[in-house]
Amino acid sequence: MNITIIGASAGVGLETVKRALDRNHNVTTLSRSEINLPSTPKLTMLKGSATNKADLKNAIEKAAAVIVALGTGKSMKPTTLYSDFAKLLVEVQTETNTQIPFLIVTGFGAGESGQYNGFLMKLFFKFLLKDVYADKTKMEELVSNSKLKWEIVRPGLLKDKPLTEKY
Repeated sequence: MNITIIGASAGVGLETVKRALDRNHNVTTLSRSEINLPSTPKLTMLKGSATNKADLKNAIEKAAAVIVALGTGKSMKPTTLYSDFAKLLVEVQTETNTQIPFLIVTGFGAGESGQYNGFLMKLFFKFLLKDVYADKTKMEELVSNSKLKWEIVRPGLLKDKPLTEKY
């Protein structure tokens, strides 16, 4: 299967690339940063921006599925990365009538999931991640109100430890 992973240089995106390659998929990545992986014929790495129309179209043109794992690293500064990407993705889908399924990773706390956080987590989101998660929520709204084939995933606490496959 040809899989495109957007936001593939670190975190969930990078781990997804590794996992897809381990499962013998053809993988195209799109990220602003270099990806530190060995070269293989199954991997096409594109350096570019998910908010650049030409880069985005190029990355998804041969995909059978797209996994979106955009991130801002550890930055808690206000951003429009997520909503800018979603607007562009919807525009590209409208122009091309793309029927590729998109699996979009946001985070627990985006959208209506924020109401299920405990008191301390609600304070953390309210004072530290408010703007980032507001933009993730905006991205979710843009995607869910579009004609894209989509699924939104909101993982909870992720740890940088070996894979267990126990959920």
